[in-house]
Amino acid sequence: MIYTIKKIAITFVILIAIIPFAQGQKTDTVIWKALNDELSRNINHLSYLDYQKPFFIGYALGSSENAIVLGSLGAIVMSNENKIKSEMIRVMVGNYQICDENFENENNSVRYTGGNILLPIDDDYYGIRRTLWIQTDKVYKAAGETYKNKIYILKRNNIPTDSLVPDFGKAPVSKLKFEGSGYLYNKKEWENRVREISAYFSKYPDIDDSGVSFRFAKVNTYLVNSEGTEVKSPVDAAIISVAAFSTASDGARLSSKIEVVVPTPNDIPANEWFKQEVDKLAKHLINLKNAETFNGNYTGPVMFTGQAASELIAGSLFSQEDPLIAIREPLYADRNMKIFAGNNPNSLETKLNKKVISNDLTVKALPQLKAFEGVKLIGHYDVDADGVVPPQEVLLVENGVLKSLLCDRTPTRMVPQSNGHRRFALFNGAVSYLTGPGVIEVSGKKQNTEAELKQKLIEKAKEEGLDFAILVKQVIHNTPTFPVEIYKVSVSDGKETLIRSAGFNSVSLSTLRKCIGTSNRKVAYNMLMSVGGNAGGLFGSFIPEISGLPVSVISPDALLIEEMEMEGSPKNLSEEKPIVPNPVSELIKK
Repeated sequence: MIYTIKKIAITFVILIAIIPFAQGQKTDTVIWKALNDELSRNINHLSYLDYQKPFFIGYALGSSENAIVLGSLGAIVMSNENKIKSEMIRVMVGNYQICDENFENENNSVRYTGGNILLPIDDDYYGIRRTLWIQTDKVYKAAGETYKNKIYILKRNNIPTDSLVPDFGKAPVSKLKFEGSGYLYNKKEWENRVREISAYFSKYPDIDDSGVSFRFAKVNTYLVNSEGTEVKSPVDAAIISVAAFSTASDGARLSSKIEVVVPTPNDIPANEWFKQEVDKLAKHLINLKNAETFNGNYTGPVMFTGQAASELIAGSLFSQEDPLIAIREPLYADRNMKIFAGNNPNSLETKLNKKVISNDLTVKALPQLKAFEGVKLIGHYDVDADGVVPPQEVLLVENGVLKSLLCDRTPTRMVPQSNGHRRFALFNGAVSYLTGPGVIEVSGKKQNTEAELKQKLIEKAKEEGLDFAILVKQVIHNTPTFPVEIYKVSVSDGKETLIRSAGFNSVSLSTLRKCIGTSNRKVAYNMLMSVGGNAGGLFGSFIPEISGLPVSVISPDALLIEEMEMEGSPKNLSEEKPIVPNPVSELIKK
């Protein structure tokens, strides 16, 4: 109708534009008033037993609209929409120098989130205040008790408080409002698109299982604190994942996946692009069924290209072992607690101004960069979850030498000031926060074409007396140790032979110490860096909603690592081919 009657079409467009805007204004007004009123009441009146009054209270509220559509072979498996409101509460007792945080005690309680009264998804002023009230009460009591214990331990051990690194850093007051894309989700459109993409697999009888997932999260975050900061910022993400599975003759379960991560659904490529990618994926998976199973061990040069190169870089720089993040080592109430806690979490700080990766590599954080060569960056943000505006650039590593670490308002011994990297992350459709990257750029000095880099790979393998080298083109998302497209490269003629069932022992910052070459072409890669969530089954982490930290990596699209260890993956003894053939395959073949 809107295409044929111009007057009605114009009226319809205006109504669509005005109604969400008016609803957005109402939502903002209710949320700001509830947050500020409860903040004012608690900072002025919270007092209990002999606990000190709080010196800082911060409230963050995430208002999320989520959509998910799952499809297989042209049919919709699931189509849901939901709204979620989530709160994050921070109450600190003491002062900036010494407070209840950064202290490990066997009686410690969670101080930031939790509780039993859920936030209403409606714009309910009293409902929001009630949740904040009961949660703040719990957090304050835990903080007050922890602070008392901490002061007792310091006095018992004759540790002057002014000798310690401050527990909380000061920051300028921010009054900022940023709006998201305003994208209006069209359920019918995305169900049709998922049907069409998933139906492309119908012509491949050798594919046992396949699925397409569309997920979208539109989130507004609201942050207030007792210092006067008041910030609104968006966290939007849209993902289409295309997965397929097959079974090899030995019963091994094989899989491959395409994943497109963008800020909004408008940025997702057209279905014709997906059709071509599905063809490539299906043909690769069929080839993988007949590929050589890798047995034994390999130690030698490895080249990563495309998606695998980006994932390797992200996984190396921000692995759990030694990420480029300043981590405060807490004060322990008992020395035995430190033993159980394991290694010093901020050990990387001792390497500031020392070499940590290859001299050929430089790493920068560019949190405010919005796009790179036409690609919109999902890791971009204007203000962080502490209300701190990040600098345009943070130099992390220069020519292999560690210069700084990503940090928030919790100071560490070597990184005393926030550089604005407390991030809002998505967790099953709700919002949480953590310290982590936004936009990361990696540059290499020794640049080659991809063909030159492959030749260098072969020459390095020859020097090691090897018959072949290893080339990796795709890995499991967020898991660079598990390649799904991997080749042996003959040192005699450069021929690439597809292999399967192999994995690397580990990937960490030290992996990049052995980088001996990068390509001369940079690409932007968007991803949701893993922060937990459910996984499993055909759709894996597709269910329930989006989880992860929005991150963009700008890096060479190929890099060469001088030495990595790889070994064959043991066969799962429970994996066997089904007794009766797949009925869909039989029908397609007919």
